[in-house]
This record gives sequence, structure tokens and C-alpha cells, in this order.
Amino acid sequence: MEIRQAISVSRRLAMLMLIVALCGVLAAESPSSAVMAAPTPPAATISRYMGTVDAGDSNTGVTGRMYDLGCMSGRNSENGIVILDYGQPAFVNGEYGTYMYDTNTTFVSTNTIETAVKRFLKGYWDCSPLGTFLYVGVGTNDQGSGVTTGHASAWAGMINDLNSFILSPPSWGSQEGTVGAIDAEPGFTTSPTPTRSWVDAYAGTANNHYYDFGDCPGCPTSGTPQPAPGASLQSGWTQDDVWYVTWGNPRGFPLPEIYRTDGSNAAQWEQMSLYGAVSKSGPIQVQGSMTEQAACSKSWNVTYCQTYGLNNSPAQGWSQLWDAVNGDSRTAQSPSYSTDISWDN
Repeated sequence: MEIRQAISVSRRLAMLMLIVALCGVLAAESPSSAVMAAPTPPAATISRYMGTVDAGDSNTGVTGRMYDLGCMSGRNSENGIVILDYGQPAFVNGEYGTYMYDTNTTFVSTNTIETAVKRFLKGYWDCSPLGTFLYVGVGTNDQGSGVTTGHASAWAGMINDLNSFILSPPSWGSQEGTVGAIDAEPGFTTSPTPTRSWVDAYAGTANNHYYDFGDCPGCPTSGTPQPAPGASLQSGWTQDDVWYVTWGNPRGFPLPEIYRTDGSNAAQWEQMSLYGAVSKSGPIQVQGSMTEQAACSKSWNVTYCQTYGLNNSPAQGWSQLWDAVNGDSRTAQSPSYSTDISWDN
């Protein structure tokens, strides 16, 4: 009896091992696989729609609001990336810069923005504990006639100067760095051409990369990707244009808006990554998610966000993105960053 039981057990184990092996073969042959539970999301950083360039006054010892914001990020031990979004590109009185979000008409030059960001970097350095590291993405968007190659080159030059500042003695490079950033949205434009030209000019001048923290309106949320140029979107854009701006350009990295609570934004970016896997040399590597829960908490914004389901929490947005890209073996990856954008300055 004991011998028979032992044989029976061994047969069951052998059968179980065969089933497991067959499942592994089937999974390897299929482009899709079961979605595993998402890991714990990374702690979110706070990005900001910028309405200040207050750098303080070194003569009087006033630190300034930019220093305080950097210090706040440091005290909160923020790791990853924050976007300081300075708004719409502009060219005024012979200077490149942006119209800030305080009124959307206040012009600030790249020189002024650079000085302000230096104070943010100083604040983060002074207040952050050892072991943290923050990329500061200095952001603009692709709205209006100011989206030019000249603006892109000036923006890239500013980022180069900021990184030289970080690495000059005493070097802060162990805990922070700066990158370019652009909120590239088809809905801001009438054609993809200026945006593509902007990122090309940025890449031709910059010593490092940029993050696209835009959206993908009209992108499919499921199905088999079309061959290049992919699906048609808004304003004459195609998926190929989004792919190029966010990943095809050698300096580009995607940090997309994952605002919608229904998961459709995450599904759109999984489909964008799949488009890259099928039509290009490989999937888009999505770096992380941007949500806007903090921005949606403003009294004048609550109803709008609730009506359109745009108030994902950072954890929800990141988990939706992780689930989407890991629902298909061709796009499987683990996004690194989570950031939530705020109107508070």
C-alpha cells in the first residue's frame, strides 16, 4: 500500500509539473498573459503649474518662494521627478521664455526661469536627506505661435546651464539633476509639425533628455495596432507623431497624464507602447505617471474633475498604468515614477 501510494503521489507530481510546463509554453507563445497584481506604487512627488519665479534676495537673506518650494520637496524626501511647468512658449522683446500660469499673460524669460530654478535646487539640496535624488523637469508646452526651434534651443541651453550649475563646486549631482519637459498635446495645436520641430531643436542643443508629460487624445484603448503612421488623432496628429515626440526622438521620454479614473488614459499609453513594439523597433518605455488629484482639489476645479472623471489619485494612476502595460507581454515593464501636479506655488 505504501509503495502504491508513493507511485500515485509521484504520478500526480509528474502530471502537475507537465501542466505547469505546458502553461509556460502557451504563455511564451501568446503575446498576452494574465495581469499580475501591481506592486506598491512609488511615493508621489509634487509637480506644479508655476505662477512664481520668486528667487528671494541674497543681499537681505530673503530665501524666496522658489527656495521654499525646493526645501519642501527636500523635507518630504521626494525621490524621482518633479515638473515645474512654466506654461506657454513666448518670444517677447527679443527674449525667449513663457507666459506663466498666474495670469497666462505674465512673461518670464528663460534667464529669469533659470535663476528661479537654481533657488529651487538650492532649497532641495539644503533640506533633503542623504539617499534621495530628484530630477527637476523644467516644463513648457506646445501651445501657440511661440513653439519654435529658437525657443527649443534657448530652453535646452537653459537646462544645460542648470546642470553645469549643479555640477559646479560644491557639486550637488549626487542628489539632483535637471531635464527639459514639455506638455505636448495634440489638442493645443493645429499641426504636429511645430512640436516635432521643437523636440528636434531641443535634442540638437541639449546635453540630456526631456520628458513629455502630455496626453494622447483619440488614441485607441484596445485592438490590434495599425501599421505606421497608426491611428489618426486630433489636429492632424497620428500615433506616429505621438510616438516620435515622446520616444522616437533620441532625447524623449514619456511621463504621460493618467488622469481618468476609468483607466482609459492608461490603456491609451499601453496601446502607444504596443504601436512601438509592432511598428517600430520596440515598445515605448513609459517612465511613470502624472496625475492631477492636487489640482482637482481646488474649489473651482472640483466639479470639472468629478464630471469628467479626471481625479485619479497618484497610486491609482500609477497602478492603472502598470496594469495596462503589463497586460501584454510585448509591452511589459515597470514604470519608475509617480508625480501629482498642483496649482499651489
